[in-house]
Amino acid sequence: DGGRTWTLCDGDAEGNTDGFDEPGVMLTNAPADPCEGQCLDAPPAECADANTARTFQAPGACEAVDGQPVCSFEPVDTPCEPDQACVDGACVDQGPRPPAAGEVIFSEIMYDPNGALLDGEAEWFELHNTAAEPLDLTGCAFTANGAGGELPALEIPAGGYVVVGQSADPALNGGVELDAVLNFALGNGGSELVLTCGPAQVDAVAYDDGGAWPRDARQHSISLDGDLLDGDLNDLPEAWCYGRGLYYADPVDAVDDHRGTPGAANPPCDEAVDFCKLQSP
Repeated sequence: DGGRTWTLCDGDAEGNTDGFDEPGVMLTNAPADPCEGQCLDAPPAECADANTARTFQAPGACEAVDGQPVCSFEPVDTPCEPDQACVDGACVDQGPRPPAAGEVIFSEIMYDPNGALLDGEAEWFELHNTAAEPLDLTGCAFTANGAGGELPALEIPAGGYVVVGQSADPALNGGVELDAVLNFALGNGGSELVLTCGPAQVDAVAYDDGGAWPRDARQHSISLDGDLLDGDLNDLPEAWCYGRGLYYADPVDAVDDHRGTPGAANPPCDEAVDFCKLQSP
């Protein structure tokens, strides 16, 4: 009978007392459609993969299975833009990613300020982004000889530089515009500088104050050759030279001038230099 139900209806003849003296009428009731009113609203959007948002067309198709409605909806996949990712079913703009090994490198180090500028206030180092995209240094850790700290919220532009120092006071640091301030100390006789982001060691440099390194770099930064901005080449002492540009002119005695190019591109080390302006070891 196709699942129909049956109902006996009393003939209800006049004078009938039991409801069944007169012939009754058997009526059939068609079964309810389990799909009626179902599958009208699409399910929530989702991510088909890390770079594709997926929505669904509504209403969907309904099929009755064991008397229950089963809905299916046609998916619509939308690729995210290159600078986006799918999060909770929507393409959202993504900020810069952390650097991988060798993408951000130590490119200049001022470890021995002297005269009017003091250790503990005027030391700084420069980082260079070798990648073709901005990178996020937030939470990356810097250490020198095992001591240091985490960088604050900090983005380094593609091909650009940031400078990290001990004091943001220009009267103390020689007028250097810092991008971040940390509590650290660089040894005048040498130190190992390490940058890590999460579990990855991004770069490390162990400089010396003698040997093949620029010797006795008092009041001068040591500067990575502008033609050798590479995470492997900056391990080589011959890739470094004295900083060239004048960034602090002492108002009393030019002997106390400080040289380097913090936050700016480094010149090649083989450029002609007026050695009279460099401190003689």
